[in-house]
Amino acid sequence: MTNEIEQDSLLFKFDGASVDDHSVSISTLVDSLNGLDKLARKTAENCYSKKVKVDVKVKALQPGSFIVDILLDYIEPVRLAVENAITFNEVFVSVFELGKFLLGKGILKSEPLQNDMYKTTITNCKGQQQVFNNCTVSIYSNNNTAAALDKITSPLSKTGIDNISIACGSQISTIDKSQRDYFVNDKESVLSDNESIVILEVVSPVLNGASKGWKFWDGDHEFTADIDDLTFLERVKNKEIIFQNGMQLEVSLRVVQTKHQRLYTERTITEVKRTVL
Repeated sequence: MTNEIEQDSLLFKFDGASVDDHSVSISTLVDSLNGLDKLARKTAENCYSKKVKVDVKVKALQPGSFIVDILLDYIEPVRLAVENAITFNEVFVSVFELGKFLLGKGILKSEPLQNDMYKTTITNCKGQQQVFNNCTVSIYSNNNTAAALDKITSPLSKTGIDNISIACGSQISTIDKSQRDYFVNDKESVLSDNESIVILEVVSPVLNGASKGWKFWDGDHEFTADIDDLTFLERVKNKEIIFQNGMQLEVSLRVVQTKHQRLYTERTITEVKRTVL
């Protein structure tokens, strides 16, 4: 039997002359809802795992705004890592806050918080620093998220839409027209985005359970890859997994190739299925 958890409704509101008559064009709604759907799915996947089915529906319209219900349906029991204790609502809204903090530029520097392995200090292009949860950083850095944020904020490029507010429970983020450029996804093009189950040899594990800095060998090449599987990382941190020379992992490996002047390949392990001794 599946378990269902209905999150607090998400309120998505437009402000500006175009909605003074309490109406929003269909084209504006379609683009934004499509982006909201993609971001909700990515957020749920990172917060709870891929074993959760996400159902996103528009429940009701209000003047200049619409309410979205996000229903999570577990395929099998899953849980949020206790020590990571950050909710879907907090992550969903903080992705927009991270985008605003970065001013449309990339992350200048990221450093794990010394007293909290689930948080990272982010430095933006102006040298300013702010602490964000690793889950937020992981979602924001994903190419699919960039496309979703572009769609969600696209109405700000139109005349008469001055602000967009996203509220999830007690969490709220407001993006104004001057900040639209921070979310335009024209920095790079995705050439390929594939995920497959593979066996990798661990070359250099990160024994404190951090997600970044892992090195692997696939039989032909050595490469680094982030690990997004919080359950596995928690077991590593708690020393429940002892790494030996030549130890292998069966994993779901996502490989994204993008192009922005030069080719760039990003590898992420989304799930560690088992150890192979």
